[in-house]
Amino acid sequence: MPQVSAEVQETDPLPTLPAYIENPTMEMPTVEVDGNFI
Repeated sequence: MPQVSAEVQETDPLPTLPAYIENPTMEMPTVEVDGNFI
């Protein structure tokens, strides 16, 4: 899973890592929400 972590960290080193692992389908919406939230 090192590839996924590297990609997630590059896109969003936030709590998106655990969220993506738990819900890979929410990766896209999570990134958008996180970007707007912050």
